[in-house]
Amino acid sequence: MVYILFLAGTFGSTVNHVISEYCKNIPKRNNLHFPLINDQGAMHRVVKDGHIFSNASYKKLFQNPPTVGIHTPLYPTWDLGSAEIIGLFEKHCPNDKVVFLYINDRHHGEINLLAQYYKIHIGENVPLGNIFLLPNNWEELRRHQLRDFISKNYVKEVGMWGDAVSYAPDQWLKIPTSKLLNNTKQTFVDVCNFVDEFAGESESFNEFVNIWVNKQQYLIDEVNLVNKIVYSTINQIDLDWSQSNLSILSESMIQTKLFENGYEIQLTSDTFCNSSEQLNKQLRKMV
Repeated sequence: MVYILFLAGTFGSTVNHVISEYCKNIPKRNNLHFPLINDQGAMHRVVKDGHIFSNASYKKLFQNPPTVGIHTPLYPTWDLGSAEIIGLFEKHCPNDKVVFLYINDRHHGEINLLAQYYKIHIGENVPLGNIFLLPNNWEELRRHQLRDFISKNYVKEVGMWGDAVSYAPDQWLKIPTSKLLNNTKQTFVDVCNFVDEFAGESESFNEFVNIWVNKQQYLIDEVNLVNKIVYSTINQIDLDWSQSNLSILSESMIQTKLFENGYEIQLTSDTFCNSSEQLNKQLRKMV
């Protein structure tokens, strides 16, 4: 039995597909939905079993654990923490293969926030309040108020994501998203060899790797742009990002990073600045 235990956004569907298609002794699935990778770089249409995301679902799973197949449970859930979920797997599935996908640093946590935003909120039309920890009245907030709330809270949430790996046992295959993004082909091979045996390189495998990597690049580019905006604004270097259509999450990251460098944004408009010159005029140096 194989479990891919993952945080939303950390490519659980991708790893599921890799195991299903590129392991030597695991039967391939013929009922995949196409296009395989959508415009947001997600693979949510790949057929998955055991896509569990609630305490009640976990209780049902462990009442009669399956013995064959690939399941893709999520951690944490709204009503069950990461440590508790990992403990359940250690107790009920001590001999099963578990691939544990996790966030290993803040940079990749920010990439994951954008993955959740674009792939789940935009791609699947899931309300923001169902994805992120927002106040109950989040739908009543103006954009700048929502940006302010996210900027004050997202670093803590990303830190909690990073803590999860400390609970995972040594016999699990623990893969940070940094490896999936930066050493993709070898990481896919490692997954196959842990679960079963890699079937060997092929034209379809190499093509899949290249397409998948290219489809994730926009997430990396947006976080890199956030960092460039912060640096350019503080150092008064001309930079225009009017063509970039920043997400509310990227605006929040910019606000947080400026605050960490001693600057407060005095901007109550719902329209964010489009250049370092505009943004610099909205900053107040904190004493």
